Amino acid sequence: MWSLGCILVEMFTADTLFAVSDSTAQINKFVEVLGMPPSSILDSSTRSTKFFEKTPGSDRYVLKKPRNGETYKAAGMRKMQDILDIDLEGSMYEKGEDDDNFLYEYVDFIDLILLMLKYDPSERITPCEALNHKFFNSQEE
Repeated sequence: MWSLGCILVEMFTADTLFAVSDSTAQINKFVEVLGMPPSSILDSSTRSTKFFEKTPGSDRYVLKKPRNGETYKAAGMRKMQDILDIDLEGSMYEKGEDDDNFLYEYVDFIDLILLMLKYDPSERITPCEALNHKFFNSQEE
């Protein structure tokens, strides 16, 4: 489902969602878009210490600074609506009566993508759930 979510974004934008040259950059790109992974995932990972460190006196993790000096946006600050170039405020939908439907379809599309890109596979949407998602069923209403 993760791969399908990335592919859907790439089909929509014609750009690779997490285009990077190494694993450090890839982890940073994930965090920019999806926020920090849950501590439970990082605690169970054998490689989390390569990219993350626990804050002293806490169970919270922070990203380690990239060695190459590359800078990234803060966790969760790169919004999917910006990646998809969708104006959810409505200015691009002031064309006619049916434009609200397009807005709802975009909101549903973003919701579906974010469910596909959950860090924890047990929380990630399943193929069956995805087919029943409101994005695919919005045309019936």
